[in-house]
Amino acid sequence: MSWRDLLSLEVGIPLAIIAVALLIALEVARMTRHRHVAAVHTAATIATLVLLVLIVARFVDKLV
Repeated sequence: MSWRDLLSLEVGIPLAIIAVALLIALEVARMTRHRHVAAVHTAATIATLVLLVLIVARFVDKLV
């Protein structure tokens, strides 16, 4: 698998979903019962940023 494969949405989106699921599981496991909402919000923010980076990288790769 090359770095160009990671830019494809077919590979990038499932990788981002797996990463977010792991982040949510890790954050919720270490948080107390009242702070799990912050963990989900953090994971969702990270997932959004990862998807934006993948989309921008794909368009930049097409331009070059």
